[in-house]
Amino acid sequence: MPEADSEGVRWLEDQSARISYPRDVLDTLAADGGEGFWLDARGNAVGTLLKDAGVSTLWDVGAGTGVMTNRLSAFGVDVISIEPLPEGARAIAKMGAETFGGTLQDLKLPDGSLPAVGLFDVVEHLEHPSELLAEVARVLQPGGTLVMTVPAYQWLWSAEDIELGHFRRYSTSTAREELKGTGLSVVAATYLFATLVPAAALLRTLPYRLGRRKDSAAALERNAERLQPSSRVNDLANKIFSAEARIARNVPLPFGLSVLVVARRVASQ
Repeated sequence: MPEADSEGVRWLEDQSARISYPRDVLDTLAADGGEGFWLDARGNAVGTLLKDAGVSTLWDVGAGTGVMTNRLSAFGVDVISIEPLPEGARAIAKMGAETFGGTLQDLKLPDGSLPAVGLFDVVEHLEHPSELLAEVARVLQPGGTLVMTVPAYQWLWSAEDIELGHFRRYSTSTAREELKGTGLSVVAATYLFATLVPAAALLRTLPYRLGRRKDSAAALERNAERLQPSSRVNDLANKIFSAEARIARNVPLPFGLSVLVVARRVASQ
């Protein structure tokens, strides 16, 4: 394992040139992993799931600026981050978290060495996600857990997807299909953010389909507004998504803006 540098990052091979992710979004997330209802609600959903499953350590692959680090620590989960973009890796290390600068493949970990891996809005940025998913299956312990989130519904495709470097969006069915043949068995696949679907369709997808397509700067600005809402919008949204979470504990949401998948490495892998 490489030694941490003066900024606290353990640098591996730099793979940043192959990452389909705009650096402007890292600036939007800012210090301590960013703020806002969307990041908070996703963190709460994943944290609750991990706590219920008894997961105490998770390797966050493609960790961005550490948006899950503090959020999951509130649920008693120790997060180790792997992030290929140097700006992101440095931001995570400033939070005092264990941070590797590079990719999961660069680490060259032994087979069956990790208890749990998180891929939080990562897979949609990969043209060929099967390569990463196969590596996750290899390094997970038998019975180890993968938690993955991806944007929902290809029919919701918009200019924001293009500017954010997405290759695709998913349903619960296509997310399950993506994991077939990887050595990972899907335990559950459900939706998050049901309340946001009509707004996304009306404000993003419909204008895109009508040809009213924003330029790159406008699309990224819109994304920044979503990640950094006003305090009034943030407070209201937190109440809505807290209610959604309570409902989802008993009845899975029938649709949503994101897909949450839990899978485990099969013992024979």
